[in-house]
Amino acid sequence: MKSLFFLLCFFQLSAQVKGVVLDENNKPIPYVNIWFANGNLADTTEEDGTFIISDLKENQVLFFSAMGFEKKTVKVADAARVVM
Repeated sequence: MKSLFFLLCFFQLSAQVKGVVLDENNKPIPYVNIWFANGNLADTTEEDGTFIISDLKENQVLFFSAMGFEKKTVKVADAARVVM
């Protein structure tokens, strides 16, 4: 029973984030660098601006960076649609 409780808690604490990064004209931004503080996880958006990152905690903050755009900081819970 304790094992089941632990597993349920673990799955609630980690999340998979699916999102898209857009410019101010709602056009997708390809190859945006994405990372989070105090971690070694990083990713890059696809050509259509989409990304999927697994094993994140809801309270983590993601950083977005692309050439020609100002860096952006977004909470995981708000990362489904990122406008740079």
